[in-house]
Amino acid sequence: MVAPRGNGDGIAMKRAWPHIAVCLLVIMLGVGLQQLIGAEGREVDHDIAQPLSRLSQDDVGVKIANLKDQLEKGLRVRRPLEFAYVDYIHGLVQTGDLPVQLVLETFHWSRRQDPHVPFPYFQRAIRLRAARAGITIQ
Repeated sequence: MVAPRGNGDGIAMKRAWPHIAVCLLVIMLGVGLQQLIGAEGREVDHDIAQPLSRLSQDDVGVKIANLKDQLEKGLRVRRPLEFAYVDYIHGLVQTGDLPVQLVLETFHWSRRQDPHVPFPYFQRAIRLRAARAGITIQ
């Protein structure tokens, strides 16, 4: 059996709409005021947007610790030789022989070349860019 149309639910909804709108407005204003009041006592941390070139040695250490995982996941490393190559690059960065900025720029470039298989692009590009900088990568 088909339910009859026009059972009056639409009229009730039309009457309730202004009340719902007012409730939502009050909630939004309350959240906005809460954020405004809460933000007064806090100091803004300007170090968040600090460029990589101005990082201290401790900050670079934290960045390098995550670099290996970033390279393995972002380059979609799968084979043992690829993992070994990422370890080698990571080791060069840790010893200071290879700049972090060079590695990250090459990483992002290779991901734009082929998002599905970026590793071969990274491997070739990092060798070429390091050679231009006078660094030998095997």
